[in-house]
Parts: sequence; C-alpha cells; structure tokens
Amino acid sequence: MSRILALVEGETERDFINTILAEHFGLRGVTIQATLPGRVYRHGGVPAWESARRDLIRHLSTGAIVTTAFDFYGMPSDWPGRIEAAAFAPTVQRAHCVEAAIQRDLMHTLPPDSRSELFVPYVQLHEFEALVFVDPVAFATEMVTVDHGISDLEGQLRDIVQASGSPEAINDHQETSPSHRIKRMLGDRYRKPLHGVNITRRVGLSALRLACPHFSDWISRLENVASST
Repeated sequence: MSRILALVEGETERDFINTILAEHFGLRGVTIQATLPGRVYRHGGVPAWESARRDLIRHLSTGAIVTTAFDFYGMPSDWPGRIEAAAFAPTVQRAHCVEAAIQRDLMHTLPPDSRSELFVPYVQLHEFEALVFVDPVAFATEMVTVDHGISDLEGQLRDIVQASGSPEAINDHQETSPSHRIKRMLGDRYRKPLHGVNITRRVGLSALRLACPHFSDWISRLENVASST
C-alpha cells in the first residue's frame, strides 16, 4: 500500500487531509497523513524554509510519498522562488514558480540514495479558505447553523467569487485575502479548523476539484505517483 506524508501549514489543512482526502485516497488503497512542521506540535504558519526542508528530507527518508500544503500568502521570503513569484500577477503562476523552486532546492540537498520522484510540492493560492468559497450555498448553510441571524452571506460570497473569476484567484492582499474577507463578514463566528472542514465536506471533493484546477492538479499528481510506486 502506498503511503503519503503531507507537511502542512496548520490544523485546518491537517484535518482536511486526514479526513476528506484520507477518504478519497483510502478508496484507492493509499494512506495519507498530514503533520505540522517540526518535531514538536506547532500552532501553524509557514516555517522558515531551512526548517521545512529538514522536515521534508526526514519524511522522504521513510520511503513515503511526501507533499506540502502551504499558503503562498504569508510565506516567508526565504522560501525558494517566493520573491521571484511576487513579480507575477496573483495567479497560479506564483504557485508554480515556488513549487518548481523548492523542488530544485530540495533535489540538490537530498542524500544520493533518495527517491526524488516521491516529492510532490504543492503551494496553495492563496489560502485554504479559497476552497470554502467554492459553493456559497454550502458555506451559508453551515454558518447559519452557528447563528440564524446571518443574512445575505450567500450573495456576498457569490459576488466575491464572480469578481475574482474563481475561488483560487481571490487575491492575497492584507484586506482582500480569503481569510480577511471571511473575518469581515463573520468575525469570530467562523472558526477555521471546525467550519473550514465542515464546509468543504458539504461542498464535496468533486466540486472542489472542478472549481479549483490547481488544487485538483495536486491531487492528480499524488494519485499518479501513488499508482506508480
């Protein structure tokens, strides 16, 4: 049975992978497990590249397929490709630039007997929260269970997605990143680790993949590597 280890940014990404993606890959005879950076429990956030690289090399030494799930938004400038990627418009090109750069950097530092083909980098554009914008109805339905006084949330979400072009294109500025938009609309009523996973479960993985091509491509790459090992 193939095994995937994912180094992820925070609790929400970890729980999403360990539940929703674990169900998906389990049907294919593949296990996937997400972990936060560092040997000791952390509360999330993108670590310095040197620290992340140590974790990735350690995970690759186990013989597992290794992947990442970090946000471009908030990624430290010491990550390979991060500064260069900022020159691109806020599109998938930024993610591709960083993914290619971290793969090159890691390949140069791996021990000679490492299987570099088992590393599948993924950088989210721009945050996990982009996924919860995929289905405004599912988002609003989940949040109404928290507070029946929430009104017009579906319309606000729909307007944001339409203005951006797609959930993955919602941009990464301080005031307009997906998480900041949610914060303005819902304040503390939205609790990312709980509601983020619940909303994406309501939406369903097929719909998430259809609306978010870069996210879908990541899953396809993992599927392809797993099927060939």
